[in-house]
Amino acid sequence: MSPSPEPSETPEDEVSFEELGFPPALEGEARAAYLADVRDLDRGFVFPDEDSVVARGQDVCVTLRDEGEQAAVDYIEMVWLHEDYDFGRRPTTREEAERLLEIVHEHVCPDW
Repeated sequence: MSPSPEPSETPEDEVSFEELGFPPALEGEARAAYLADVRDLDRGFVFPDEDSVVARGQDVCVTLRDEGEQAAVDYIEMVWLHEDYDFGRRPTTREEAERLLEIVHEHVCPDW
């Protein structure tokens, strides 16, 4: 008896992030504007890198959609650390979390 062939992954098999319920990926000027606003709030929130900040914004949008604004703010406080380049990491304050939510909502998922 011969082994079964491995299933092949074809483009039809791939599932997009949007199909999984995430907002569309930020690219180009939209991505740059989002990152600039996060950096303007405090450059320490662009940590550990820009791709992580974009992914974190998408996660926040899913929490906002599924659980509401309060849960999204709580989530930001819990997962979005601030990197102080002189003193190390510190938690995000409630006020910062609320402002980050505004930025995420404006740029990453404005229709949610």
